[in-house]
Amino acid sequence: MSAARISDREHETSVGALAARASQQMSRLVRERLRLARAEKREKGRRLGAGGGGCWTARGCSGC
Repeated sequence: MSAARISDREHETSVGALAARASQQMSRLVRERLRLARAEKREKGRRLGAGGGGCWTARGCSGC
């Protein structure tokens, strides 16, 4: 085998490894972002429930 063919195979393996790594990182990023969004929503709900939005219902302001 020539040096060029060996180099091409190493390159293909490298590209495959990079693609797998990128996929894993993207999955982790999405999971972390969703976890952060849930935490932010939970915190916002706590703030509103503590007196900042007591007259609001699912339909909007209850008219208080």
